[in-house]
Amino acid sequence: MREQIRFIPAPTLDAALQRAAEFHGLEPEYIDNWGHTHRTTAEVQQGILSALGLDATSVDALNAAEETRLWNTWNRLVEPTKVIGVQPAHGELTLQIPAALQDRRVEVLLRLEDGRLERGDYACGSLRTLAEAELRGKRFLRLQLPIYKQLPLGYHQLSVRIGETTATMALIAGPEKAWSPPDLRTAGIAISLYGLRSERNWGAGDTSDLLAFGLWAHQSLGLAFIGLNPLHAIHNRQPFNTSPYLPLSAFFRNPLYIDVEAVPEFANSAWAQSLTESPEIQAELAAVRQSEYVEYERIWRLKKTILRILHRQLERETSPRRQAFDDYCLAPGADRRRAFATFCALDEAVHRERPDIWLFTEWPSAYQDPHSEVVTCFAAAHRRSIRFHLYLQWVLEEQLAHVQTELKKAGMSLGLYHDLALASDRYGFDVWYEKSAFAAGVRVGSPPDGFSPDGQDWAFPPPSPTYADQDAYTSFRELIRANAQSGGALRFDHVMRFFRLYWIPAQLSARQGSYVRNNASALLRIIALESVRNQFLVIGEDLGTVTPMMREMLDQFGILGYRLLIFEREGNRFRAPENYPTLAAASVTTHDLPTLTGFLTGADIEARRAAGLLPDVASYERQWAERREALEQLYTALNLGDGALPVDPDDLVKRVFRFLSSSKSAVFILNQEEITGEEHQQNLPGSTAEYPNWRRKMSVPIERLADLAPLTSWMKSELLQSGRQ
Repeated sequence: MREQIRFIPAPTLDAALQRAAEFHGLEPEYIDNWGHTHRTTAEVQQGILSALGLDATSVDALNAAEETRLWNTWNRLVEPTKVIGVQPAHGELTLQIPAALQDRRVEVLLRLEDGRLERGDYACGSLRTLAEAELRGKRFLRLQLPIYKQLPLGYHQLSVRIGETTATMALIAGPEKAWSPPDLRTAGIAISLYGLRSERNWGAGDTSDLLAFGLWAHQSLGLAFIGLNPLHAIHNRQPFNTSPYLPLSAFFRNPLYIDVEAVPEFANSAWAQSLTESPEIQAELAAVRQSEYVEYERIWRLKKTILRILHRQLERETSPRRQAFDDYCLAPGADRRRAFATFCALDEAVHRERPDIWLFTEWPSAYQDPHSEVVTCFAAAHRRSIRFHLYLQWVLEEQLAHVQTELKKAGMSLGLYHDLALASDRYGFDVWYEKSAFAAGVRVGSPPDGFSPDGQDWAFPPPSPTYADQDAYTSFRELIRANAQSGGALRFDHVMRFFRLYWIPAQLSARQGSYVRNNASALLRIIALESVRNQFLVIGEDLGTVTPMMREMLDQFGILGYRLLIFEREGNRFRAPENYPTLAAASVTTHDLPTLTGFLTGADIEARRAAGLLPDVASYERQWAERREALEQLYTALNLGDGALPVDPDDLVKRVFRFLSSSKSAVFILNQEEITGEEHQQNLPGSTAEYPNWRRKMSVPIERLADLAPLTSWMKSELLQSGRQ
């Protein structure tokens, strides 16, 4: 029996809220880590619906919004975007027509991505009717469009025409699984690039350090990839703008990682070389190299000074390299790229005039609109500054591409493994440039759990659930490509984002939020499409509140999950290696959690106490009690009994390494801190100035990595035995 649609006004505000919440993906409840059920309150529903553009203050307003939504849905021939498999299921492609046109013919034109055309012409009366609607005194029919048996992968366009009425749909056909190498069982090492220490860098790890470390890792350990922290563009301002997981832009990268002296213009610039060798700069370079932590602002000030000279050098040339830069400025993605450079130039100019202004929301109002005439005039008047910021991105992309090429040439099967953050800073470029892509008046966070009893407020806006559909997922696929370039693997931080995010309305606390669903099937299929086309492995960080359905869908699309030793328990025992899932990346820990040594010594608990993140003595003592119990369980799993920490720390590292590397999981990720014995984690969630987040340097400089040979030689043989080489 075909579905019959009519608008029926909700009788009460509560009923209207429930209906609107259900359609817009607000989950009615969630279950926390302790198994407690939390119902979504009317106050939370109203706050989130308001952020989505609805007037949720009265039953009349919500009824009017629902009636308009139904009318708009049925009064268009096709939906704006559809993401399907290459073999569409029956009923996936539909057409809405006024019933008065059911005796007419519909012309269908499929324009494939490669330019080929396929046409169809059908009598509407011959098409199957799936549903009917009666709205505003008008009757509509939903018809099933004929199925194309096999669609090529890609981004296509479907146009329909009935009489004088036409409409177009973006039709995206994706694969059933993401790309994977023929033999997936492999291993790599995760590092924080900024923390690489060397005698030649300028106080933070750069692309030349990355290449040197990667070649060492492949030669000494036989590893297939180097896992990186997100290389996203950030402001490089301490302490609030150094997190790679809260970027200025997730589409662009941080020029702090440029090796200035490896830029071709440096060799041809006597001015740059002379300035670099001056006593003042040499003294500053020595200071930032020797500093305990990465000094972002000082390092970037030094690099930017020399890079400006190198940019001027190139602009004076008439050469193939200058032409290559000009071509880059006009290559696909030029609009966003130029807008980013304009944003950076504006940020510098405004701050130069008003040193107290740090946020674009405090700029003169005309500058807050990227499409305003004032911004256009600014760009015309500051062409050199804008091209300088384009130059920074070009040089960094060039250097990273060189690293990837050399690592692959040396035998690394994947090379660089990039990381895509969940967030975009609400005061950053991405929000400035594409405001409608984000929901205003809400923040992303997480509900209460064992680490954060009051929940977490991450203070950045969630992506708009409707924007991607209206945009035909253009921005989304550009984001994937931007982060996957020069790499063989891409990790998505908080992969649950594609299923749902925890939204917190303005003025409410992290305890007062709701999960809002996303179109996971469409998003994962597009990721799989980009993965297949560009041949990169996809890994989803699925830590936290994850439903069985989420993991089933990740498995279905061939997306690896994340399994951390310190979390993998079965009852009161650590999960045995043979019980780890195959389609996963196994590791001891991440940047937000204690290092292996820190887990054993409780350094993370002491750090939380020192930072004031534990509310009372009872919380401190409870965490220590839980840790002692966890350590006993770990020692049992490692066949160490219930004794104290082994006298030889290397023995413990080896036992953990053998335990995880022998797991069933396809990918094993060693953390750099495990071979250098680092005790302190890179980031302490919930802290800013109270802890040196994202600033810790590796204790062993690159020039002394050979000193680790006794341990790395043993690890290499273990990896060989476990079939990971």
